[in-house]
Amino acid sequence: VTTFHKLGLDIIRKAEAKTPLIYKGDSRKFIREQIDRCLEDDEYARLLMAYMLFHRVNQKSEFDFDSERSYRDYLTTNPPTTIKGETVKSYGEMEIANFLTQYGIEYQYEASYKVDTRTEEYGQYYPDFYLPQYDIYIEYFGTNSKGEVPSYFSGRGGKTATEVYQEGIAWKEGIHEANNTALIECYAYEKLNGSLLDNLRKALQKRGVPMEQVSVNELFSQMDTGKKNVLDGLAELFQTVLSLAKSGRLSSQGLLDLCSLPSYIGQKVLVRLFLPIYEAYEKMLSSEGAIDFNDMINRACDLVVAGGFHHSFKYIIIDEYQDISKGQYSLLQAMRKDAFFSLFCVGDDWQSIYRFAGSDIGYILNFAKYWGNAETSKIETTYRFSQRLIDISSRFIMENPNQLKKAIR
Repeated sequence: VTTFHKLGLDIIRKAEAKTPLIYKGDSRKFIREQIDRCLEDDEYARLLMAYMLFHRVNQKSEFDFDSERSYRDYLTTNPPTTIKGETVKSYGEMEIANFLTQYGIEYQYEASYKVDTRTEEYGQYYPDFYLPQYDIYIEYFGTNSKGEVPSYFSGRGGKTATEVYQEGIAWKEGIHEANNTALIECYAYEKLNGSLLDNLRKALQKRGVPMEQVSVNELFSQMDTGKKNVLDGLAELFQTVLSLAKSGRLSSQGLLDLCSLPSYIGQKVLVRLFLPIYEAYEKMLSSEGAIDFNDMINRACDLVVAGGFHHSFKYIIIDEYQDISKGQYSLLQAMRKDAFFSLFCVGDDWQSIYRFAGSDIGYILNFAKYWGNAETSKIETTYRFSQRLIDISSRFIMENPNQLKKAIR
């Protein structure tokens, strides 16, 4: 009876006739120290700040959803929060707020307009942003290039949602025109095509607003969580990425290739920040002649493939199979090619929770694809819960289309 890591270690010992040196250090502490070193480089510091300002939140457009409920649910799960800690109404507004902070431009979010605008139809006007130093207002309108809003937006009084929204835009424009106040208009389609911030910069410059970025340390000081907490959180994230990269045996270029799609710009920025940390970590292991836990699996796999180790197992039984990673699968596959064994796996895809550590649910969902002909037996009777609780939990879990169907009793 053994763990995967102990199996890997035993294979290395037997194949190399000596016990490998295991890295005993704190990988997160090492990563945190490397981040501090990297921040001494201005280009790295700016890249980190660009990530914090514009890429740290998983963003989707209003037009990516088919119902207001799904859109609101997404905003609740991934709130558009500015670098200062304010929660705003959309990701477009979040980018605008962070852009203004990046250039040291003071703003007020949804402050009351300087003139009383209340009518029978409309209440008091609260523009998205007001720049008190320059007496400029900024509005972010959630329309596409045709002036339309998402189809699930609600209409009113026999008018479509787009008609109602356009009337609201016209009312706001009329207020600014009547009171001779400066308004910069931004649109959701600009965010979609990547021109939002560039157009905003040009509009601000046209109105005499100086555009000079503040220092990285100044931006850190404005973060609601503080510099130390931000960098500690980044070190924790990088520790996860490190484990995933090594488990998946991804090189620096391999990580960049994963982010080749234009929509993955945030992930690409994160990878660029991670790569010097990754390279420093691997260089440190090499200089110490040590291996870490992922290397225990990977090196053992290489030794089996190279013929440096042979086994005599006829049966291998694996528990908690839903947690298997690519590295662990590769080691088993190499051993099975070396000498065939029967494989018996017990697992529950409903309990797969170790994706962050490298587990891949595909290995249990598509078992026969990876191992060939297989017999599947389902355990569908439980003595732990009442049927009422089973029905509620099963209905929730089965919302995921990528689950093995089970009728629990």
